[in-house]
Amino acid sequence: MKKNLAIVVVLAVALIAIFNVAVSENDVEEIQNLSHEEKFNKNKKECDENNYEACFQLGLQYNIGEFVQPDEGEALKLYELACNDGNVILACINAGAMYLNGTSATTRNMNMAFDYLTKSCPENVENGIGCANLALMYYHGRGTVVNLEKAAELLTKSCDLGISLGCHNLGILYSNGKGVEKDLTRSLALVEKACSMGDETACISAESLKDQLQIK
Repeated sequence: MKKNLAIVVVLAVALIAIFNVAVSENDVEEIQNLSHEEKFNKNKKECDENNYEACFQLGLQYNIGEFVQPDEGEALKLYELACNDGNVILACINAGAMYLNGTSATTRNMNMAFDYLTKSCPENVENGIGCANLALMYYHGRGTVVNLEKAAELLTKSCDLGISLGCHNLGILYSNGKGVEKDLTRSLALVEKACSMGDETACISAESLKDQLQIK
């Protein structure tokens, strides 16, 4: 009997991995030449002037303890500010992550996690990480009811935006026929796409699907 592939649960892994993604290309060289203290002071000043990208960056510095003592409470406050007032997508993702996982500053709150991850995946979003994570909330019914069709829709959007997690999990939905019509050929194509993006777990899934399709 063939064993169904399992959805890859990597909710909000982007907390540190997306560090500095929100910085514009014009600022990258300048920021790289700054010390941690100079970067902190720059972000603090610009955040106080309602530059919400800077508030997000400042939140990251508090989150990982760059120049300052780690302070998850201050990080969450800054992520929420940048998300709610500045629509900074990465800040919405990280606020959702903190409510999802729980921190020293807050207990786990699935409703708040769902709300922030919803904000991380607006119609015109260019970064699909939030959409991939929001899909998993719908898949597991966290902060909302289980909706496999919505999960598949969000994973499609995420995959189209180049997120390997979105492609991998969408492929798994096709392999199991959850939220979409079962299609092992389509599943393999998606999982191999994720594998080509460097997702090692997707490469393992691809081999399992090849066995099912009897492809050498």
